[in-house]
Amino acid sequence: MRNYFTLIFIVMFTCISYSQWFWQNPLPQGNTLNSTYFVDVNIGCAVGNGGTILKTTDGGGNWILKTSGTTKNLNSVFLISSAIGYAVGDSGIIIKTTNAGESWTEQNSGTSLQLNSVFFTTLTNGWACGDYNSSQNTFIRTTDGGYSWEPQFFGGFVNYKSVFFYDPNLGWAVGNGACATTTNSGDSWEAIGSSSSDLSHNAVFFASQTTGWIAGYRNIAGNYGYVNKSIDGGSSWVNVLKLNSIDLNSLYFTSLLTGFVVGQNGIILKTADGGNTWGIQSSSTSQNLHSVYFLSSSTGWAVGDGGTIIKTTNGGVTFIDGNSNIDMPKRFILSQNYPNPFNPTTRIKYEVPKSSFVTIKIFNILGKEVASLVNENKKAGDYNVEFNASKLSSGVYFYQMTSSNFSSSKKMILLK
Repeated sequence: MRNYFTLIFIVMFTCISYSQWFWQNPLPQGNTLNSTYFVDVNIGCAVGNGGTILKTTDGGGNWILKTSGTTKNLNSVFLISSAIGYAVGDSGIIIKTTNAGESWTEQNSGTSLQLNSVFFTTLTNGWACGDYNSSQNTFIRTTDGGYSWEPQFFGGFVNYKSVFFYDPNLGWAVGNGACATTTNSGDSWEAIGSSSSDLSHNAVFFASQTTGWIAGYRNIAGNYGYVNKSIDGGSSWVNVLKLNSIDLNSLYFTSLLTGFVVGQNGIILKTADGGNTWGIQSSSTSQNLHSVYFLSSSTGWAVGDGGTIIKTTNGGVTFIDGNSNIDMPKRFILSQNYPNPFNPTTRIKYEVPKSSFVTIKIFNILGKEVASLVNENKKAGDYNVEFNASKLSSGVYFYQMTSSNFSSSKKMILLK
């Protein structure tokens, strides 16, 4: 039992000391936040349950609660400029601001079904999508800045979760096992890719006309969160990430290589190679995260349950990761294992600045030691050690390095 409490303390201390996602300062209203959007490094909004709208004008240093005029849950927000924006949500609610979020006016969406996502390509052209009923999909379009919304009809009956446009003509929408695309500014849509009713596509993002990603959740026995990638405009998809029992809700790519995905239990993962490999980041929270937005490869925000708003200004990279070797050559360093998630082997890099007795041990989520990788004197230098988890079950594990007055722990994910 003592080892369990020691491990928890070390993990918490590591997150507080080295986490590069920092809590911001929303009002303590506690409502779940479902979506966030920024127009520049200063101006952004977050929306959520109970009609919650929070606005910042200083990059998140302060968040001001605004009057939305509704108590319905708001699920998505889109800012066209610092003055004009839209939010959509339950019971077909659409609200618009033209004065930088100071006041919001309800629009006539033409539907009473839940809206999950909104996206605009110009001041006048926008789309919103959501649940379906026995007669139609909830997929609506405006060409007059939201004064009127008209339904669009295509495909079968799908609960659409996310709509995204790469340019004014080319867009995608995803939902329960389905993906659709338009190449003519939404005049018509075509179902593409293979569909599977057990896959809940929660978010879609394209970094070019052909390369994009979907994040979601497989909601049947053996459930898992996933990221799928396409390099042909969505005609076919290849799985690049699976996380057992972890719902993945939102993703954002700042380039063809660099991207982030967030989800259940505060999980944040980053890729630097287009999604082929992913590394887990310390998010400073265990709250479910529902939305992530980046202005650059370094500056981004994520929001979620309990009014959670966290921000990074360095791409979420911890200062004690492997890339810090040149900057801090005289310190003990424990790097994030690679690859992560892994199956069944991964490598752990560490640095020793002086001759020391070093231990590196692996613990399961309950704090029980399951492996000892290093337990000996080490001379000053750089080292790599391989961990083979072929005899362990899938899940979250922690590895801890101790030496002299140094102790550090990190989290790894085994996926089989």
